[in-house]
Amino acid sequence: MNERPPGPTVIANETRDDRGRLEDEDFGALDVAREIAESKRNEQALRAAHQALAEREALLGQILDTSDAAIFVVDAAGRIVHANRGMAEMFAIPLERLIGSDYLAHVSPAERDQAAERVRGLLGGRLAFSDYDRHYRRANGSELIGHLRGKPFLGNDGSIIGVAFVLVDVTDRRQTEETLRDSEERFRKLIDHAPDAILLYDTDLERFVDANTSAEKLYGCRRDELLKWGPQRFYPPEQPDRRPLDESIGEHVERALAGEVVRCERLVRDAGGGNRFCELTLVRFPDRRRRLLRASLVDVTERRRLLQQSTEIAQLNQKIIASSMIGIIAYRAETGACVMANEAAAKFVGATVSQLLAQNFRRIDSWKESGLLDAAQRALATGAEQHGQHRLFTSYGKEVWMKTILTPFQNRDKPHLLLMFEDVSERMLAEERLKLAASVFTHAREGIVITDADGIIVDVNDTFSHITGYSRAEALGQNPRILKSGR
Repeated sequence: MNERPPGPTVIANETRDDRGRLEDEDFGALDVAREIAESKRNEQALRAAHQALAEREALLGQILDTSDAAIFVVDAAGRIVHANRGMAEMFAIPLERLIGSDYLAHVSPAERDQAAERVRGLLGGRLAFSDYDRHYRRANGSELIGHLRGKPFLGNDGSIIGVAFVLVDVTDRRQTEETLRDSEERFRKLIDHAPDAILLYDTDLERFVDANTSAEKLYGCRRDELLKWGPQRFYPPEQPDRRPLDESIGEHVERALAGEVVRCERLVRDAGGGNRFCELTLVRFPDRRRRLLRASLVDVTERRRLLQQSTEIAQLNQKIIASSMIGIIAYRAETGACVMANEAAAKFVGATVSQLLAQNFRRIDSWKESGLLDAAQRALATGAEQHGQHRLFTSYGKEVWMKTILTPFQNRDKPHLLLMFEDVSERMLAEERLKLAASVFTHAREGIVITDADGIIVDVNDTFSHITGYSRAEALGQNPRILKSGR
């Protein structure tokens, strides 16, 4: 009963010692757990960062691949180490073949040395930026023109490890620009060599802003001198329209600016003081920024002189025709209508000029009956003049003998017929009387002798020869005294 139970005190002591050790072990396990948890969190964060980086890289790759521009990186050895699909499509090369290829191999041979120098300048830090056009060659051999921009590509330590480039295909744009330049050059040559004087007039500046070579000749001064002035400088106050100069210029400008094509005649005074008559055409010239008019002038001085001369000649011809003693009538060949007749013609046929102008030669009965219509048709058919004499009973009740000339001619590209005639009625009547007298003389029953003022026989009739025995040949030139010769 007095014995202690074994080990309780020892056990108690051991328990306290173990508890301390256990507590230390627990704290160590807790630290490990924390480290494990921290490690897991770090791994998760790293995975998340890698995933975010991958997503950003994928997004960046999609952005680069959807770009029409070629985006690529060239390393220090001149090799393409990165390129987007836009570059592969632009150069018609699979992307896997493009990566690792020599950049200069894609440059046009004529520009490779220059391109290599630019790349070396960017890699060496001598160039901070490049921006220029470059010619390249595609895989199929065709050429493209690209606008290239490049900057040095830096590593993590800030050193240059390559060059990043962006290349935009400007082939179509350059070709369009070249076509436009060629077109502008052709247009400039066309304008410069045009026979008309052509100028551009700025209505706000009130002066010319362009002029061609013909304008220099017309105004008698160089282009740079011409562009200092407006039209008023070269227009004398007295103009063909007889209006105040400022008033007419202002009206023409407003009408042309409103879209109307303005045409008028102007008197131009050149730098030497000489005057030239010109036909002016004024139209609005398309320009988004300025109110421009295109003025073209044609020198019609010589034409006006010839027109005046021809007008004077025509007036003179009209006077000659009107006062002519010969009847003159003109007809249209196709219709037969009368288009001109003078007073002499009207008088000869017993009509008025107005009555003749209302006639149609194809329908005149006297022309048909006298054969004049047949002669007119021969003249038109052969193109040759027809001469003749015709006896007509006119539509106006007059009998007329005409000596006619029918002449075909062209007027304004239309065939016409000209009839010129003179009244030979009196002469023909006299001839008929002479014929009648001759017939009476020849067939008279009496012997008839005709002598001149000196008494020399100039004619005898048949009865004289029969009675006297002298033939006409024997009697002519003799004196009537031969009748006393006893023969």
